[in-house]
Amino acid sequence: MAISTPEGLLSLIAPGAQVEVRHEEWLVRTTQQTPSDGLLVRCIGSSTLVRDTEAAFLTKLDVITRLGPDETQLVADDSPNFRTSRLYLEAVLRKTRLAATNTDLAVSQHQLLNRLVRYSLTDRAHVRRCLRTVASEPITSARQSQI
Repeated sequence: MAISTPEGLLSLIAPGAQVEVRHEEWLVRTTQQTPSDGLLVRCIGSSTLVRDTEAAFLTKLDVITRLGPDETQLVADDSPNFRTSRLYLEAVLRKTRLAATNTDLAVSQHQLLNRLVRYSLTDRAHVRRCLRTVASEPITSARQSQI
């Protein structure tokens, strides 16, 4: 038996809708009817694992479930002074994202500083010793070709 999206849910899949496919959340960008594979749904990822990833799904091959705000269940925060809610909101406010095109090394505060300082001091001394050794040697034709 083939897994596919039920016919009754196809009318709910429209651009701008939040859907769940393969246990991840997606935002629908476009839909297009295909001759044999049902509806082609082009999405962009919105959950943590697939964030900003573009994908296309076919309703005949995947089960696409609409996530509706009317189906959201609110849960009371039973922690003292609403601690859990306040921690969650603070984490969301402090969260900073890097652009997907940013390829620079991202470190927080002094995370790698100590290791890099020790490495660079050791490396500097080693380079100086090598340069002194090379400078004291006479230049030969074999060494000149390496330079």
